Amino acid sequence: MIRTENRISQELITLRSETGATVAQLAQVLGYSTRSGYQHLEERYKKETLPAEKSRKLAEFYYHTHNIPRDRLLALSDIEQPTTASDTLNRPYRVKGEVQAGVWHKSAEIPDADQITVMAPTGSHPLADKFYMVRARGDSMNRRFADGDFIVVLPLHADTHKVESGELLVIHHQNSSGLIEATVKELEINASGEHWLWPRSNNPLYQTPVKVPPVAQWGNRDSEICVVGVVMGILPSFERPATIKTA
Repeated sequence: MIRTENRISQELITLRSETGATVAQLAQVLGYSTRSGYQHLEERYKKETLPAEKSRKLAEFYYHTHNIPRDRLLALSDIEQPTTASDTLNRPYRVKGEVQAGVWHKSAEIPDADQITVMAPTGSHPLADKFYMVRARGDSMNRRFADGDFIVVLPLHADTHKVESGELLVIHHQNSSGLIEATVKELEINASGEHWLWPRSNNPLYQTPVKVPPVAQWGNRDSEICVVGVVMGILPSFERPATIKTA
């Protein structure tokens, strides 16, 4: 491991070595267009503290991807960051698979050995112990979440909460080859009581809804389309704030 006299640089080097994070990842987190912007912090940084905004972004990245306490990064800043009560409500979730947002794609389950653990502020929800997490891929729901964001899901069979128009849902169906495909769409119930699942994207390729049976028929895995879960929260990949339902 590289050694440096600057305590900020040394801690950043140590964290990257401990977690396996890459220079490219960390440059992206901090908004640098090239790797050299981040490398400067590890190799040539002279100041005694890290700017508050940089330490916050790194704290969120390491916390959500490697479960490193935020305080460890925030301590590098010149601004005192007290621990908040919301931190005590965080729970760890294994990221079990990936889902193509808004369009059908082969359901992809991540092998146990390759799954990562991500912390999510779900502790106040009465069904939080039943949640699981998948990762979004693609831009076909980019009006709701981005490629790479983590999606917190409540299985429909475990649900006691009433599904309403405007909610995001995880859906499976069987294609003509017999493969199970999955997607995430937004439920819209119109004035006539019809149920439609919409992609919510700025991409003109993803604007076609799918009509589905009424809520009472959901969860039937023998049907062509099966709604398997309700999205309870979105946990952005890096520094954007999480949105989690609490009831």
